Amino acid sequence: MPTDGEVQPRKPVYSTIDTPEAFAALVIEMRRQKQISIDTETTHIWPRWAEIVGISLSWNEQQAYYLPVRGPEGSRLLDPQETLDALRPVLEDPAIGKLGQNLKYDRIVLRNAGIELAGTPF
Repeated sequence: MPTDGEVQPRKPVYSTIDTPEAFAALVIEMRRQKQISIDTETTHIWPRWAEIVGISLSWNEQQAYYLPVRGPEGSRLLDPQETLDALRPVLEDPAIGKLGQNLKYDRIVLRNAGIELAGTPF
């Protein structure tokens, strides 16, 4: 329990974005950011052989988003090509910085999917 005057830290919110409406709203919010953290979830450890299963995104410590594009039959998924097409203007915008734990891998995976990741610090 916090004592008087002590601020209780907020718990991070992790959201799966698996409807076209939620995804459209997320893309609008992404365009407003100065920097985005990105991570791809894939089918293979070698980036040139990998297909994208999902994409994780965040731009603050309190929220993160997961975009599933492949999964078990019956899963709610976003259309893979429509998702990449909608993300392309943001991910290729050099004015929006991109960060990631394994960004070189993600850059190759995205390039293979037709996206030239821009705004990276290397």
